[in-house]
Amino acid sequence: MQCPECSAWNPDGSGFCLTCGKKFPERQHEEYNRNLRLCVSCGRSIDFNANVCQYCGHDYRYPRGKRPEPPISLGMRAFLYIVSFLVGIAGIVIGAIYMSREDEDHRHVGKICLIIGLFGVIITPIVLSAVLYLMVLGF
Repeated sequence: MQCPECSAWNPDGSGFCLTCGKKFPERQHEEYNRNLRLCVSCGRSIDFNANVCQYCGHDYRYPRGKRPEPPISLGMRAFLYIVSFLVGIAGIVIGAIYMSREDEDHRHVGKICLIIGLFGVIITPIVLSAVLYLMVLGF
């Protein structure tokens, strides 16, 4: 932080100039502090938009590559399986979407949704037709 009176450099967040003793205007002091944050590695004040800490070199940029996908919760799995069973076409669509992911957990859920969806589209109408046939003929 530079003193407006004598142009001397002072530590971050100083209220007074260490060279001439002039008090910094509160507005300038507050505005300067708003653009600072503490480094999580060394604890020193750094610019809020800094990508790398100038003191310890801690890198704040997100690592390159894809972010890992969070695992599918048990409740979400149950919901997807129920929807796949009740609406077979939805199960096939959900299965195709989840099968295209790279994560093994998502691929497994997609495979099960696809199987349940196919079962719902192919087997359920046959079973319901057989039940209806038996009800009509009275066997």
